[in-house]
Amino acid sequence: MNILLDIGHPAHVHLLKNTYFQLVQDGHNVWVTVRDIPLAMHLLEVNGIPFRVIGRRRDSILRKAFIQIGLDREILHFVRSHKIEVGVGSSMALSHVSKLTNMKSIILDDDDDAVEPLFVKYAHPFADVILSPDCVKRKSLQTIGYPGYHDLAYLHPNVFKPSPDVLKKASLTQGEPFFILRFNAFKAHHDIGESGLSLEEKRRLVNFLSLRGKVLITAERDLEPEFQPYAITVPPEQIHSLMYYATMFIGDSQSMTSEAAVLGTPALKCNTFAGRLAVPNELENRYGLCFSFLPSQFDLMFDKMQQLLAMPNLKAEWQRRVETMLKDKTDVTQFFVHYIEHVACLKSKNVLIDVGHPAHVHMFKQVARRLMDDGHNVLFTCRTKEFAVDLLEAYGFRYRLLGKKSNSVLGKVRDTLLFEWKEWLIARRFHADVLVSHGSIVSAHVAYLMRKPHISFEDTFNMEQVRLYAPFTDVIITADYPHPLTGRANVLPCACYNELLYLHPNHFHPDSRVLRDLGLRDGEPFTIVRFVGWNATHDMGRNGFSEENKVRAVKAFEQYGRVFISSENPLPKELELYHFPLLPARMHEAEAFASLVFGESATMASEAAVLGVPGIYLDNTGRLYTAEQEAKYHLCFCFTESETDQRRAIEKGVEILSGKSGIDFKAQQQLLLADKIDVTAFFTWFIENYPQSLEIVKNNPEYQYRFR
Repeated sequence: MNILLDIGHPAHVHLLKNTYFQLVQDGHNVWVTVRDIPLAMHLLEVNGIPFRVIGRRRDSILRKAFIQIGLDREILHFVRSHKIEVGVGSSMALSHVSKLTNMKSIILDDDDDAVEPLFVKYAHPFADVILSPDCVKRKSLQTIGYPGYHDLAYLHPNVFKPSPDVLKKASLTQGEPFFILRFNAFKAHHDIGESGLSLEEKRRLVNFLSLRGKVLITAERDLEPEFQPYAITVPPEQIHSLMYYATMFIGDSQSMTSEAAVLGTPALKCNTFAGRLAVPNELENRYGLCFSFLPSQFDLMFDKMQQLLAMPNLKAEWQRRVETMLKDKTDVTQFFVHYIEHVACLKSKNVLIDVGHPAHVHMFKQVARRLMDDGHNVLFTCRTKEFAVDLLEAYGFRYRLLGKKSNSVLGKVRDTLLFEWKEWLIARRFHADVLVSHGSIVSAHVAYLMRKPHISFEDTFNMEQVRLYAPFTDVIITADYPHPLTGRANVLPCACYNELLYLHPNHFHPDSRVLRDLGLRDGEPFTIVRFVGWNATHDMGRNGFSEENKVRAVKAFEQYGRVFISSENPLPKELELYHFPLLPARMHEAEAFASLVFGESATMASEAAVLGVPGIYLDNTGRLYTAEQEAKYHLCFCFTESETDQRRAIEKGVEILSGKSGIDFKAQQQLLLADKIDVTAFFTWFIENYPQSLEIVKNNPEYQYRFR
């Protein structure tokens, strides 16, 4: 494959150097173009990367505009003459040229839309794909998020090994305290009107820190004469090793703040971008690795700096925080390489997933990630439903809201028509190739109108809903037990439960830290209770547990351990203290370690079952999948809503918690998993290869068992 990497800033050399070497090693033809920037060219030279200089960098917006036209022309000529198939970088030129050639443009962008309005306006609309950290929320439908940061393309432990030799070059000894200060120039197009540290504040920092260790300063422009003695003398290509060993980083640079943070060096930043950028916000608020302050908050930053310096084992604590962060993130170089190598050879699809319930977000999250990893574009649509938006936000998925659902019959009819109109507009703008859902009437009708395939999962068999969507759906994937749709031409039975889409052990690895976050010890028994809202169309006239029995159940179960309640409706006053305290995205981790899952949710009872945790489910109509999990695997226990059954359900919970059930639930889980397929792997393959995949499975139903 012919690939172009375009460098517009010295930081882009760091960002793409490992990707360059991996692509070359994999046998691709890779060219590098770079602006006439001395530091960028130096970094390419010391890394042994051949390059061609195209265009220059200028500070003024007007001059940038004129130079951009010439740059577009030069890149266009280069792409055509070298028959470039994929262009990668952070420049407008790549996105513009991709619209004039067959080259696919992959734009790497980790800045928020609000702070780079010109780039968003003049580059994003023309790009084929925008790869961004999943914490960055964008309006562009071409965006694909990934769990990582730009810095992890060159500072991830898989690709970066700090060299202690750099300390000698900086006239430092191992363990000697020293501080790196970075002073930014604020000359980029997104820096207009922004500012950082004042000269007086820089002096104050230097004077204070120089009494506590060596001060080393790096700046984007020439340093003031009084700071010249503190200038860093190590080569720029070794700055990250120096930063790794530093006691602390302080400055007004976005990039170096994030770099220090992911390296495990406490970092403080003071500029007008504070609080406005998703990447440093996540590093600060989620992992506690850096801290951002506005220029007006300089004194607060100074106080924070003093607090950190007074902490015992500061660097050791930061390394622990880095380890926590790395567990959540990917090796970004490997992600880039994988994406680049697949995007040109795979016909990417635009997959629109409609979710009508928070459980549907869980259902499709693993498939969505795998599709995006394989170069497809995925967009979710959802209602303003309890937890659904929170989950989409937590997982970093792009989504569009259709609106809030009504609880009345007439309101539901009105809402369906309104949602279909909005879904149609979104699907048209997204250029959806396939629509996916769990029994969505809206998705089915819109797909039919657009002449696009609609692929649905079905496991509830609420026939008033099925009758409205099934005739407009190309494929309905169900479990292989007998059900009301068995034998229909568009039904595809599989050895699956929907819950295995996101809880199969091939993809779900529960983190025991959830126990600590719940205030529990390892192995401490606890129960999760779920009460639903009974607002769905198939829930009309239903009430579930009485208020009295809700209290009775909780009081009975807490004799055997802690009880946590998740509820769609407000809880009775005496149960408010039992509210599940973590984000909804943590629920499955909690379920995996629970002793019992109890309540009115078939989904959560089934989730518990596939995790090897006993589930108790109360509902007058029941579910076929929970019935199978009860009869065949003894992992789920189903009861009606009658007063007698409510009491029997509580008694069953007590029997399980007291250890008197006589069932080895983990052994039963293994029997279940042996019978079922890896639904995530199967469905990803099914979408990517549709419609050929449908013919393959219909002609050979055993083909599904290749996905274990």
